[in-house]
Amino acid sequence: MDAILNNPLYLGIAIVLIVLIVFSIIKKVLKLTVIAVLLFVAYSFFVIKTSDNPEKTMKKHFKNSKEQIEKVVDEGKKLSKKAEKIIPMDTKKKAEKALKNLIE
Repeated sequence: MDAILNNPLYLGIAIVLIVLIVFSIIKKVLKLTVIAVLLFVAYSFFVIKTSDNPEKTMKKHFKNSKEQIEKVVDEGKKLSKKAEKIIPMDTKKKAEKALKNLIE
């Protein structure tokens, strides 16, 4: 490190490399930003042109998603109840005891 700081040639090369690295990072971030903005504009145009009311369409999709999540939760509860019936009580107690021992 001292050799770089004490020698003006090495210091110049290091500064040029740092500037090139920073420039390339800024260039990539700018490119990603431009791509993200273009994709957003294209998606917005698509939504506006293909549906009567974009807000109504979004609410419909969110409602459908909520219904699907509720179905999955209900199925999970049913499976949990079935598992409680299938798993013998002594196995449950052993598992709880082992878990308790692990925690302590």
